[in-house]
Amino acid sequence: MREASPEDCLDIYRWRNDELTRQMSQTTDKVALKDHKEWFAASLKNRRRLLVICEDECDEKIGIVHFEVKGNRALISINIAPDKRGRGLAKTCITEGIALLNSRFDNIHVVKAEIKPENTASQHSFLNANFTQTNQSESLLCFEYSTTADTQKVDI
Repeated sequence: MREASPEDCLDIYRWRNDELTRQMSQTTDKVALKDHKEWFAASLKNRRRLLVICEDECDEKIGIVHFEVKGNRALISINIAPDKRGRGLAKTCITEGIALLNSRFDNIHVVKAEIKPENTASQHSFLNANFTQTNQSESLLCFEYSTTADTQKVDI
């Protein structure tokens, strides 16, 4: 696990515009390269955002875990590289991503994921990473992970 660097921009762009990724994302439109580059550069500078690259033992990229930090809470999203899906790698990316998040932000108490109901692979990955489903709407299921035993659940 490592923080993203400028060299990761194009891989993340390709993963983001993958057809299945777009279907499972809250924003399903293709992203223009210019817009992605602007977002990515701003993300690397944003002190409340953490982009984590997951790599295997050969330093080959597996995916990205993205955190948006608000107070003592973080919203998490994950995207596994299309050629790495279906291998059970997401759980490790999630748990190790949270460990890196906690090393950068010492006050995170709750990590929240918002997942489309049809995205059963992500649901299983987050449940396997010790997240608990907290609520659902027609369009999203919410899962939370408490980094402290006595955290009170509050919506982001």
